[in-house]
Amino acid sequence: GPPATGATTGDAVVRQVVAHGRPGDVVMLLALDGRDATLMRAVEAASRAGTDTWALTGRAPNPLCNAATAHVALPGDDDAVQEAQWLALNLLRQVFVHELGTLARHTPAARRQG
Repeated sequence: GPPATGATTGDAVVRQVVAHGRPGDVVMLLALDGRDATLMRAVEAASRAGTDTWALTGRAPNPLCNAATAHVALPGDDDAVQEAQWLALNLLRQVFVHELGTLARHTPAARRQG
């Protein structure tokens, strides 16, 4: 499915940040225009929890970039921004898959079987 945005999830994003956000965690927020009220509430909730926020948005300035701990504002039209966001998510997924495979190969059970 599409990346989670305030438009697709309502306040579920905020509830997840409140329930699971801890100091040292990072909440990654994707938006085209950086003006979604739900994502802004998620940044506020993350800040209260001591959680960093990374925003990947369309052109700056925008409120989400201003409020996030760190941001990348992408130039281009909405289609180009969304394509870049999908690419970023896919690369992040690939890193996780690789790291999980590495972790599995180095667990005591995997060494006993190998």
